Amino acid sequence: MSLLQQFHQSKIDADADKLIKLIDGKATLYKRPRSTQWQVRFKLNNNKWHCQSTNTTDIEQAKSNAMYIYQTVQIKTEAGLSPITKTFKQIAKDELANMAQAMTNGVGKRTYRDYTFAINKYLIPFFGNYAIENITAQMVSGKTGPRYLIAKNEVLVVLERLMRWQDLPYATLDILIEEKLDRLIFRLTTGEQISNMENIFRNLMKHSGLMYDSGGQRRTLYSLRHTYATRALAKGVDIHTLARQMGTSVLMIEKHYSKITPMLSAEKLA
Repeated sequence: MSLLQQFHQSKIDADADKLIKLIDGKATLYKRPRSTQWQVRFKLNNNKWHCQSTNTTDIEQAKSNAMYIYQTVQIKTEAGLSPITKTFKQIAKDELANMAQAMTNGVGKRTYRDYTFAINKYLIPFFGNYAIENITAQMVSGKTGPRYLIAKNEVLVVLERLMRWQDLPYATLDILIEEKLDRLIFRLTTGEQISNMENIFRNLMKHSGLMYDSGGQRRTLYSLRHTYATRALAKGVDIHTLARQMGTSVLMIEKHYSKITPMLSAEKLA
């Protein structure tokens, strides 16, 4: 039994008064900490444990769902099929519900808000309909595969500015890094952690009068990607290097920035 399974089992044993045996003791209904829905747990013929949500808080419905789950999983296992196939969206929704319940009960972490935002905004739209077992490292790496992030010089300048802004008593950034301080790098003036960058960016655009671009389109955090590309081209970075760095194709760079390139090279073309 893995360490995770041992931990999971200890949690169940600690709440033994909440356990309900089914199918002559072959299956067990229980509730996870800070969860209102019933879960079913039973051992497969290969001695591995199978745990699954019954997706209900009603005990009688949970018993019925648990028996159906038990029979279905046993049939699939005997046929050599995966006991359960869930999409990323299904699992994500379960976790979102658990985090929401924890927040309601006052035991959730502050970072749950960030997790919830990221899952709904980015992860579910991309991975949502994929079965969990079909999600590969190549998919996570992106369309053009893994790439190196090369931005050291500009990042150092930003970090030095943040060091001065936080009024830290260090002569150089290197000395500060060696200290390995346990404090936030990106935070508000009050010292609080930034919880929603998108809202902060939107307020910044509003107060600076830059909410819309020259074409009337609302600027978002993603607009910074275009800013990066434009500045890189202005510095003379060739489109092949830029495409590699941004994880896109040369064709896409030419499509979106073909009007900018001649303007930036006007002196050479004159």
